[in-house]
Amino acid sequence: MMGPTELFVVVVVVVAIGFWISRRLQSDDEYIARWADATGVEITPEQAPYVRRYLDWSRRGRRIGALVGFVSPWLYSAISGRTFDEGAWAVATMLVGYLLGALVAEIVVNRALESGPAAVMQPRRLTDYLPGHLLMWQRALGVLSLAMIVPYAIAQPAEGIDLPGVGSIASYALGGASIAVIVELIERAIVARRQSMADLADVKVDDALRSTSIHVVAAAGFALLIQFVGPLVAITLVAALPEPPAGVVGGVTIVLAFLFSLACWISIARPNGSMVRRGVRSAA
Repeated sequence: MMGPTELFVVVVVVVAIGFWISRRLQSDDEYIARWADATGVEITPEQAPYVRRYLDWSRRGRRIGALVGFVSPWLYSAISGRTFDEGAWAVATMLVGYLLGALVAEIVVNRALESGPAAVMQPRRLTDYLPGHLLMWQRALGVLSLAMIVPYAIAQPAEGIDLPGVGSIASYALGGASIAVIVELIERAIVARRQSMADLADVKVDDALRSTSIHVVAAAGFALLIQFVGPLVAITLVAALPEPPAGVVGGVTIVLAFLFSLACWISIARPNGSMVRRGVRSAA
């Protein structure tokens, strides 16, 4: 357990790093140009300050949130005096912090738009901003998290292996399914956000920013879901397979799930796939 001095030092370091991140991550013209090219929009000089503000807040919020989330298990352990495997939770809480930071940025940047008049436009759909296959897999991971309860309950673990009870696994699986529901609700809330009266060029930029936010949320959601499903699959394999291969197979499964979650987090959050399909469908 950390003493008061050590805890104070950790908090000061985290705050200092967060301040450095907030000052360091300022979008220059080159970064904005890369974002515009990746999302397929043209930014006018009048739109540039709003886009810059959004990108700055989004990057700062995500990184500061991830930093706070990563160190939170150790801070909780130090404050509460409870001992647990902090490192095992650090990545999951980092993803939660990343997601919350993105939401804070979304709220701060678009707060002024909520009080303005809404444009009369065609209905927006989540699949206009997030590819249908990503939405399908996002839902499938939530269902798979719940479905893993059944094979775990059927599996008969080998003697001498200490594994959690079915009730504990069911609670963990329910957490994974809840994440899938919460992530989709957040994505739909971003889609449904009011859009101020603007010309067509402003609408396209707003749609691109909206799509970027949804992809950031989906990226964190995917990684979190895999962090839940991976251990569920691994522990079920350990329960079902005989020793000695059970432990090795379970360990390899967890490592592969961890690496896959990081790959999804990085790839989905990139703006390259954030082009909006609503205008394309309308034109067709």
